[in-house]
Amino acid sequence: MKAQQIITHLAVLVLLVTPKARATAPADGDNMPAMGLLCPAHQLANGEIKLQPDQAKLEADLQDLLALNMSLADRSWVAQFRAAPDGAAAQPQGNPQQKQQAGTPHELEAWRAAKATVDNTEKFKNVLATYGYTQANASKLIPLKGLIALYADAAFAIQAQVTTAPDKQQTDAELRTLIKTAIYGHDGTYDESKKEEMGIKESADRQNVCTSQGNSNPIQTISTMVACLCAVKDDMVSGKAPCGQYGETTLKWEAAGPPLKTLWTKTRSSCPTAANVDVTADRIAAAIAQAKMAFYSKGNDLYVGKFDNAGYDGNTNGACIKYTCQASNSVPSFTKATWIEKLQTVETSLRARQAIQKEEKQVYTKIETLKQLIKAAITNADKITPPTRQHQSDPKLATANDRNSQAQKIADCSNLDQAECKPDVGCKYNETTNKCEEDQKSPVVQAKKEDKGEATNSEGKKCSKKKKQEDCKDGCKWEGKECKDSSFLVN
Repeated sequence: MKAQQIITHLAVLVLLVTPKARATAPADGDNMPAMGLLCPAHQLANGEIKLQPDQAKLEADLQDLLALNMSLADRSWVAQFRAAPDGAAAQPQGNPQQKQQAGTPHELEAWRAAKATVDNTEKFKNVLATYGYTQANASKLIPLKGLIALYADAAFAIQAQVTTAPDKQQTDAELRTLIKTAIYGHDGTYDESKKEEMGIKESADRQNVCTSQGNSNPIQTISTMVACLCAVKDDMVSGKAPCGQYGETTLKWEAAGPPLKTLWTKTRSSCPTAANVDVTADRIAAAIAQAKMAFYSKGNDLYVGKFDNAGYDGNTNGACIKYTCQASNSVPSFTKATWIEKLQTVETSLRARQAIQKEEKQVYTKIETLKQLIKAAITNADKITPPTRQHQSDPKLATANDRNSQAQKIADCSNLDQAECKPDVGCKYNETTNKCEEDQKSPVVQAKKEDKGEATNSEGKKCSKKKKQEDCKDGCKWEGKECKDSSFLVN
């Protein structure tokens, strides 16, 4: 069992067995049990408050993947991310093959960053190097254009699985302020001059504040409660230390306010500082639950600390808190303990962060797995799909010595050696001249000519040039008064 748990159990036990009435002046250690219950809440504001989980967002880095996709994408789609003179994104141009709508504002921002990376030669070299490529051989990635685009879309889809936006949650700074305000009444440490923030109205001595006279609220903050429990009235002849240190006689209130700041370390001596301990939702919930155990009631009055019946019938030497009309049928009300609501707000926010970060961790794992898959595909690009020489890629993947340059939209047969001179790229090798030449009968060449309306028959003569019906054959068909390519009729 942890030390704090032992203290808590002992504190509850002592409170249960303490006599309900005592007419003598407070003694050293009288309120140690109550202080033991309030201590975990007090310690939440010690030192540098380290919240867990913090507000940092766990997000997989997609920039290399997006930059690679951007370099391979159709230029008309890429154009929408070109920076305009005023800094705004340029309007899309042309009729792109890829989707025009780039996605959510978050996705748009990511795409613009990717475009900036591609436009920066050094940064883009680093991206290629990540996958084991240089600008000299980057054209080998062209066959993977569609696959890379799918992976980019999949990554965004996975990111969208985080259902709660972290930016809607309170920041670390806001939560720290709430904790300090709950404990001390303001965004700082104990300060006796912050009377209003502590729930102390105007100039009031201990008897008025701790018995809720003059509209003061003795349970507004943890520090106000500790001051009431652990320091005695200013003019008490023989001072005592209800919360320790035993034998200490200086722990007194001022005539018109709480104990001085210089006495605070001694005042809370039985609640040592717990620095460098993470503040979690569970820790806050436990602290609230324990602090509530220090409250009890008699009739319609709420009490905290060792009860002294005579002390609140005129005796000025009391050492407990009495808040009239803050209980009902001997059940205490926590309405005036506004510190509870503040700490509960922090607890709720941290639990929301836990849920968000659980989702983010799952998303992060999925995206990292996806990135490993695409890296494996890119590393083995040659094994997956043979490089094509008929791809209109972004110039970023082209160099002056690259046969897949943007200018080479179809294979230039004259530049191919015998091994590369194949019909599937529209070429054939002439054994007589030992040169690679364009193959007019190749389906690749025919398809390109069909696009231009220049298809030829097996004789190498365009059907449209045949003016007589008897000549309209060999892949041609007479229709009406014209000779047309038979493939047109079929289509």
